Amino acid sequence: MKNRSRKVAMVTGGASGIGRAVSLKLFDEGYHVIVCDKNVKLAESLVPKRSDIENEILPRYLDVSKPRTVETLFRKVFEHFGRIDVLVNSAGFTMPPVPLIEKKDSDFKRIIDVHLMGTFYCMREAAAHMVRRKFGRIINISSRAGVFGLYGKSDYSAAKAGIIGLTFTGAKELYKRGITVNVIAPAAIRTPLSIKNIAKQKKRRARLDMVVGEPSDVANLVSFLSRDESYLINGVLFILDAGGHLWHGMDDIFSQMIKKRS
Repeated sequence: MKNRSRKVAMVTGGASGIGRAVSLKLFDEGYHVIVCDKNVKLAESLVPKRSDIENEILPRYLDVSKPRTVETLFRKVFEHFGRIDVLVNSAGFTMPPVPLIEKKDSDFKRIIDVHLMGTFYCMREAAAHMVRRKFGRIINISSRAGVFGLYGKSDYSAAKAGIIGLTFTGAKELYKRGITVNVIAPAAIRTPLSIKNIAKQKKRRARLDMVVGEPSDVANLVSFLSRDESYLINGVLFILDAGGHLWHGMDDIFSQMIKKRS
């Protein structure tokens, strides 16, 4: 068994995109990292080839929408390491934009089950273990869509808004027990998923120009929020969009006016 004195981080959706960058960042900083993902083969690609490293990456299958599966994995991790110090909720997916009035119940529910319910299940299990040691850092990945909404993405926007509310409540309830809870809401980040979705849309060049950051930008903030020194940062929403939210609402209004005139 590896060094149990090292801190342990669990990253959901940790095999790709933002989650992958977070997993590698925390591993580089000396954490044992449990990379939780439905794509175990991709998660296994993060395991270093060297055997002389003190900390380890453990790929583990996890469907965050299944509460019993979540409970079992968290219990096994705690039994193996005796601690869970950091949880990063990054698991998620998107579907092609569909107007609200055409949205199918099943599609809406799928998004809610993974993004919102999955975050809730993992937060609940992590907090139950963290309170035993009176220390924990929970960082949820939301989206700017959860603050301002996104055309054709009522399900995704609702789920991401729910994560923000869940974060604020968790921050209030858990801080006195040594646990901070914060949420990051990025705009478009250059991940394989985001580029794939952009490629399906019209005016691809303009859409690509909307990409404002790299997965490493999110990972760097997660790294800071995970530290002991971040103990005063609790219940904070970080919007990572280079200040785009300062004119976001007016920009939407102008876009709609232009469409009506054309």
